[in-house]
Amino acid sequence: MKKGTLIQISLVLAVAVALTMIPHVKADSQGSSLVRDTLVLYPTDDALIDANSPDQNWGSSNSVNVRNNYGSGGSCCWERCALTKFDISSLPENCTIVSATLNLYYYNCYANNCGDRVINCYRLVSDWGEGSVTYNTRPDTASNITSFSTVPLVYSWMDWVVTSDVEAFYSGSETNYGWQLMDEVYWGSANIPDEYFRSKEYGSNIPYLEIIYDRPEIPTLGQWGLIILFLLLVGAAAILIHRRRRAEAF
Repeated sequence: MKKGTLIQISLVLAVAVALTMIPHVKADSQGSSLVRDTLVLYPTDDALIDANSPDQNWGSSNSVNVRNNYGSGGSCCWERCALTKFDISSLPENCTIVSATLNLYYYNCYANNCGDRVINCYRLVSDWGEGSVTYNTRPDTASNITSFSTVPLVYSWMDWVVTSDVEAFYSGSETNYGWQLMDEVYWGSANIPDEYFRSKEYGSNIPYLEIIYDRPEIPTLGQWGLIILFLLLVGAAAILIHRRRRAEAF
């Protein structure tokens, strides 16, 4: 076999090796390469609102509470709700939301056993700030609940699925004002169960929003650098072959 032919075969093999070095990741139905990532966010704002202290702001408290509105004999205005809000602007462009969960740490129950109480999560539809919000100035909620979660029998994390809301916030079809947690199961007796959760001011076991998403793959500089190096070597070898052939022609 001629030397030139061997060099040409070597070039073809080098190109093949370079192509195999291109990163392979999962592809969607359109053939685009995707990478799955997880983003954990912490609240920009959280606050308790209390119907029994309707003009009091509790934004600096290290806990938020949830309590049903109806006490002994059906008396009203005992409601407590938790508000929380997150900035999701760090999500990359052109990603697909796979799941999103709101997580709060349940650490205390006042008055009665809170286990098995159901806490509903509502998307908020008007703005608020933790330093000024009160029960009387509370934001409005969507008419339908986003999800619910049952209070565990032991103190632990609770979570609410908020995937559809985060998708709407990300797409811009809904404005991101966060969520409100409510205990809407009628009590109607004394000693209303009062569920306590850590707020962001506590410093540990604070609320967080976990978002799992798929994004288009962007090869790293190192990966592309190796590929480019191979191709440069291939190009240099091709130039040398071309010059040798011209020299032999003369």
